[in-house]
Amino acid sequence: MTELRNLLADAVQLGSGDSAPAVVARMFAELDRNGDGITQDEIDLARTIRLAQSRGQRAAGLLRYDLNGDLAISSDEVEQAVRFEMGRRGTASNAVPEERLKREIGRLADRVMQRDADGNGKIEGSEIYVADPQQDGDRRLDQWGDLPQAALRADPDGDGRLTEAEAMVLFAKVLGDAGNIAPLVAQKKLVNQSGTAQPGAGCPAMTVPDGAKLIVLGGYEGEALSSVSVAGQDGETSSATVTIEDGSEPLALVLTSYDAIVWQFAGATQRVAKVYAGSLQTNAGDGKPAVGITGVARDKVTFFGSQRCFNSFGRSDGSDPNLAATVVERLTGRKTDATFGQYAIRVVALPSGTFTPARDKNTSRGSPTIIIGDKKIVIQPDGTTKVEGIATSSTGGLAELTADFNHFNPAGIATIDAAKVVSDTKAEAYEVLPQQAGLLQLVKAGILEITGPGKYRILGKMRYPAGLAGAHSVRFALAKGVPAPSGDPGHSCVVSEETGKPIDGNCP
Repeated sequence: MTELRNLLADAVQLGSGDSAPAVVARMFAELDRNGDGITQDEIDLARTIRLAQSRGQRAAGLLRYDLNGDLAISSDEVEQAVRFEMGRRGTASNAVPEERLKREIGRLADRVMQRDADGNGKIEGSEIYVADPQQDGDRRLDQWGDLPQAALRADPDGDGRLTEAEAMVLFAKVLGDAGNIAPLVAQKKLVNQSGTAQPGAGCPAMTVPDGAKLIVLGGYEGEALSSVSVAGQDGETSSATVTIEDGSEPLALVLTSYDAIVWQFAGATQRVAKVYAGSLQTNAGDGKPAVGITGVARDKVTFFGSQRCFNSFGRSDGSDPNLAATVVERLTGRKTDATFGQYAIRVVALPSGTFTPARDKNTSRGSPTIIIGDKKIVIQPDGTTKVEGIATSSTGGLAELTADFNHFNPAGIATIDAAKVVSDTKAEAYEVLPQQAGLLQLVKAGILEITGPGKYRILGKMRYPAGLAGAHSVRFALAKGVPAPSGDPGHSCVVSEETGKPIDGNCP
């Protein structure tokens, strides 16, 4: 009866406050087309129709690239359409540099052309309508969700046909046994208002092993920079360590983060019975959650996309962690034992929830700094200013860059073996480390030359470090005869020495 009560509360909440009897009556009006009760065939037909409608909508999205109307989509057509759509967004003053435009067009075109299963250079025939696990895997019935199926399983007379009268008696018993569903409906409204989806719309079914302690852990990011990416070569990935304390009680853990992250498990990992892990970020290559795990067997780990399922949080108290616990309790059907959160996580010990001190989110980027010419003006916490000279020589510039790296990465680099990372997406070693770590790597390799504060000359073939945005952005000058770098420059400006004109990135 608990399952039916939850599903009925779902349907009432999604029905904008309709009463339970009204929801049941409308369910029968839609599904029971001949008036003799709901059967499995009718439920299956309704699901099949929803699936066909989903395929049709997706096919219509693809066919907007069919410029010549021959029901076959080529990569050239996709690139033309994407260029048109992207080109009309800019003006002369903020136009995207041509090299960056080409790269972004190529990425979008490659993603669309992944449907070319036979590799003939065209999306045609059944390839246009092929099932998409991300969109078609959930075959729920709109507002009703799994309610009709669950109600049919509980058919009082077991004849495989649930009449409206039988349903009313059944749900009256549910409400009589469980009391008023209004509090449950209110709770579900709170969950939906937060932007968190209902189970089945991006959320995994969560099962807690018998006797396990259920713990929810949240963070914005890990404090260490990961040597392995789960966000693609153009996305930065952090790392945090989860140390399992000694004990005999099994643990079921739900981990969520804002940034792409690799959680490294250590300690008494035999206690870990189950891990559910999600991130708000996805891998640009396949759209899967940008999260990985080491130290726990693959069969104990399930990943989910936080973007449509689960909110991230970076503290142990307040509305966000409380809401996260509410969502997990709804998904598991039981109370959580503890909820812990911290903005930047270096090491956390579980089940106690003890964090190794990490930088505070409000001071994670250090004191405000203004650079004018060859001088750095640092605004101190007490409001006073300190002026520092910035060395532009090779040795001095390298020391300055090393200091920036240490500032942005107080926990350093977590060296991880990509082969040991459990993930739903691709875990790969970085060709070039992200942000200042990558700049330092390229300078030491002789590919970049430091020419001033935040300024670099590109001397050879390279890939941009990921994450060169905001405080991490710099200015590049591409030497004559050197090929344009691959990757994404982020907010950094890239200028050709030969022409003096911007060729990539974000140049004022």
